[in-house]
Amino acid sequence: MSKKNKILIIASVLLVAIVATTILVLCLVVFKPEDGKKVTVLSLGEKIYVQAEETNEDCSYRFKFKNGNVEKFYDSSTRTLDITEQIWQGYIAVGQPYDISVCYVDSGGVLTGDYGESISHTFSLQLGAPGVILNENQLSWEAVRGAEFYTIRYSYGDQIMSITTDLLTFDLTSLHGGTRTVSVFSCSSNVNYRESAPSNAFTLLVEHELPEFISSNLNTQTYVLTIIGKEYFENAILLDKDGNEFLLKDLDCKKTGSNYVSNINIRAYYKPNVSYFVKPLADIYNSFSGEAILVRTQA
Repeated sequence: MSKKNKILIIASVLLVAIVATTILVLCLVVFKPEDGKKVTVLSLGEKIYVQAEETNEDCSYRFKFKNGNVEKFYDSSTRTLDITEQIWQGYIAVGQPYDISVCYVDSGGVLTGDYGESISHTFSLQLGAPGVILNENQLSWEAVRGAEFYTIRYSYGDQIMSITTDLLTFDLTSLHGGTRTVSVFSCSSNVNYRESAPSNAFTLLVEHELPEFISSNLNTQTYVLTIIGKEYFENAILLDKDGNEFLLKDLDCKKTGSNYVSNINIRAYYKPNVSYFVKPLADIYNSFSGEAILVRTQA
């Protein structure tokens, strides 16, 4: 074989090798399995979603939730997976950290590549708001899944007052009288179940029967009168044995335990050796039919 023919054969072999290598590289680039992308967690009110950050129109999605050595998998035809019910059913536990990742799945159910970068997330749920019905002076609602108790919030001047109950009804006449806007919230002692959004609100005129004060004590050295009541109060009437009345107005009332306490200096009204009595101040929306209680004194 001539030298020229040998060179041609070697060149042909090299050309074939180069073409084959080029085709192989192109195949690896074009047909390289695509790894999953990063995910995000979306908390939208009462719903929790896990979403792949990028869309792959040719594939479905497989989401992996890893907690320690335990792995759970959920498939989705779209890049957004609603896991709210899985959380409620306990398949995904609230308060537990999960490493979450996603990969693409072809039409035959085969993974097209590796899982993407994982993120760590601890899940919590917002409770559903109760649907409240008003019937005369009573609010009622259906039990809310996950709720352990309910908080009734209402306007009181420029303040928002709160009352908690584990019942599914609430007597509005227990509120201090006047125009009140009332809403109910679902609540739980488990920090992983967040308080709900407010229920439908009601604005109405409330009429209320004021309870007697629990006790009242006067320090005759400082002239400070301490009044303890079952509910919040801003005003009171101080009476002496002759029937004279003194208005105690705009009291600084604080909740202490399950009761409310107010301290006021009555030096301007105090006379030694005179018995005093105290009662809540009634008005057009807050009646009082109880008895004024004796102010006990102490040095």
